[in-house]
Amino acid sequence: MTRWIKTPDPETTRNKPATKINMEMLAQDIKNYPDAHQYERVRAYQASGSQQARH
Repeated sequence: MTRWIKTPDPETTRNKPATKINMEMLAQDIKNYPDAHQYERVRAYQASGSQQARH
């Protein structure tokens, strides 16, 4: 709440990089399999719980 009082505008950038996904491997996977669905990528990376897409 105190941040909203000081700066009520929403932040447009994120200062924290993605920590659980290797972005280079993801970019290569997207290049190799451009038509893959998100749940297929999750299975390929064997991500757990909260990262999996819900069906």
